[in-house]
Amino acid sequence: MKRQLSFDFENEQYILKENGQIIFSIDAQELKFVSLDFYNGVYKGKSTAIELTNAIKDDKYKKGNYIFSCLNDIITSIQDEIHEPLTETLSNEAEPAKLSKAVFLYELSACAGDGFFMDGTPIKHPGEKFYCGVACYPEKHEEAPNLEQDLLHLKEKQDLGAGYAVTQLFYDNKKYFDFVAKARAMGITMPIIPGIKPLAKLTQVTQVPKTFHCDMPQELAKEAVKCTTDEEARQLGIEWAVSQCKELYANGVKDIHFYTVSAFKSMPDILRQIL
Repeated sequence: MKRQLSFDFENEQYILKENGQIIFSIDAQELKFVSLDFYNGVYKGKSTAIELTNAIKDDKYKKGNYIFSCLNDIITSIQDEIHEPLTETLSNEAEPAKLSKAVFLYELSACAGDGFFMDGTPIKHPGEKFYCGVACYPEKHEEAPNLEQDLLHLKEKQDLGAGYAVTQLFYDNKKYFDFVAKARAMGITMPIIPGIKPLAKLTQVTQVPKTFHCDMPQELAKEAVKCTTDEEARQLGIEWAVSQCKELYANGVKDIHFYTVSAFKSMPDILRQIL
């Protein structure tokens, strides 16, 4: 039998209940998600076979459905990772191997994120806690009706605790600068890290814009159609990426994320020219 959990809104908190008892809560105004509290309340010493229902009827902050979706995704992901039979009750004693596959790692990462080991010993390290990064799309997500609506979703991610955003790849820096300006005007203050993907082979000249829904500036497109070999495309990818990065740095960007799948051989040449 699956455990029955309900999601509700009470006393300025979004809560998870089991058998009428609150096992996890999120302050409705701060919306801070403490991973270890979630693990301890929902999973520690318990079966991972869960059915979560949304019981919210009155939600003045109008964030409940989104939070419910996030929590349900986490619960489903852990369920899928462990492959626990949904029709059976699972205990630590019954299936320790399956529990150790994902739940133990979840507990370990949750503890680390809150600054201590599983036995409670503080982790001695400089810096801050882990931050949650999210995706964003300078040329809008393919499913968004327009860029403004997409930015509203990005603002919602920030309000729910995101610490930074990394963009989808782009080849036109102007679109990144315009996107950041619009984001700032909407009150999005978290860092927006540009994502750069160097072209690495001939097929990417046509496949990358199609797959990732991004435009090539005409200057790049004119050079791309001249390429007849993978090596020519790779060299063009290096030159364009270097040009993009130098302009980004010149305009105050401090961090750049590189999408290096298939382009890892180009990275040493790029880094030597920008660092």
